[in-house]
Amino acid sequence: MTGEDLIMDLRIEQGPGRDTQVQPPAGVWFSYFGLDTEELPNLQLVNRNQQNPEPEIRPVVEHGTPNWTVEVAGAAVEKPAIIRLHRTGENSYDYWVYRPQEPEYAHCDWILNTFDNPQHHRGRRWFIL
Repeated sequence: MTGEDLIMDLRIEQGPGRDTQVQPPAGVWFSYFGLDTEELPNLQLVNRNQQNPEPEIRPVVEHGTPNWTVEVAGAAVEKPAIIRLHRTGENSYDYWVYRPQEPEYAHCDWILNTFDNPQHHRGRRWFIL
């Protein structure tokens, strides 16, 4: 495991009309993204579910500590869903969104249910690989 990949449940964060808003837990922001709360970054996100994807540049937005969000176009799917991110550079990530009918979903769901995450207390499942 290199720490370059994150697997995380996607949920409806803020209700209808906000289906692209992703609100990772604070542990994800600090452990995976290395968030500096004094200087919030822009993230470059590439949706690898698409053919010939264009990078999206999205700001991390604070909604009160410890609550930060980022808009992820590919998160606009029916839930349940799992997102997998792979770090490609500083603040740059490829991502895939999986739904229950896809074999990748079953594999990621197995990882989230099998491996202990000492930083996960309750709520959303996530794991850094």
